[in-house]
Amino acid sequence: MGQRCQPHIFHFPFSIFHFPFSPFSILHSALRLCVVVFLLLSTVSAVMLAGCSGDLHGGGGGGLGSLFAPKGEPWTIQCIVLRGPNRRQTAESVAKVLCSTADINRREVRLEHGVGESTIYYGKYNRRIESRTRRLEVTDQMNRDMLMIKELGVPGQGHYFPNARFVPIPTPDVGNPSWSLDRADGVYSLRVAIFCNEPGFYERKKAAAEYAAFLRKKGYAAFYHHGHIHSEVFVGEFGEGAVQSVSAKTQDGDIAVVGIELFSPEVHSLRAKETFTFELWNLRKRGRKIGNKTVYNSSQLVRITELLEPDEW
Repeated sequence: MGQRCQPHIFHFPFSIFHFPFSPFSILHSALRLCVVVFLLLSTVSAVMLAGCSGDLHGGGGGGLGSLFAPKGEPWTIQCIVLRGPNRRQTAESVAKVLCSTADINRREVRLEHGVGESTIYYGKYNRRIESRTRRLEVTDQMNRDMLMIKELGVPGQGHYFPNARFVPIPTPDVGNPSWSLDRADGVYSLRVAIFCNEPGFYERKKAAAEYAAFLRKKGYAAFYHHGHIHSEVFVGEFGEGAVQSVSAKTQDGDIAVVGIELFSPEVHSLRAKETFTFELWNLRKRGRKIGNKTVYNSSQLVRITELLEPDEW
């Protein structure tokens, strides 16, 4: 696997540079070349038309996009999360009212029923990462829609969605299900790589799954874990004995746990390998300058159960 993951743009199933010398073969190759030229011209025309027609979502990033640039990360507005015994009926009633509200695009209203909660969403925005700041962009359309959602309400009685916020839309998980971290048979695992989307690269889930597969082929017990923002790769399955806290007696004879943890020889042996000494970000070492030296982030031993706890949104 290379040092940088680049999105795949074009793939032609035939070569246009093979010209046999028989007349019929030359004619056949010429016809194929015409087809390729037609495809290229059609592609360029489509891109130009998409640029002239503007974003189909009014600037929110939800349009056709370009074949030469990824759309970005899909986000939405989480209007409200309802819980309780009557949440389904209440959520459906609120969603219907929202759909019939002036200036609201009813096609952008979505209602999802989960375990113990119902959530109403509005809009979809494909957010790119800005090259200069390396932050997710916030478009004018996003600001307008958020302001509109938060202002909905009854005068003098408050607003319907005061806690509305932007949240990422979950994308399908990628990877061999048997290699998901929740299948690991252990208490701890060593985090050796983190993948995140960046300008020009929005396939962090695929990259993590492929890196885990690569390490598996090397003979390591590798696992992947997809979070809301990052995808991580882990190696190894360790029990409680992988971490030992240092203790010491106080003057009163009590045993106090000192905030220092020692790793087992098995963990040290794995971290000593060049591949697993550092925690890689998109397969690059990441660190900070201290004086004239750069201190790189070390691989981290993580308690699996804590990592798999659901995030609070």
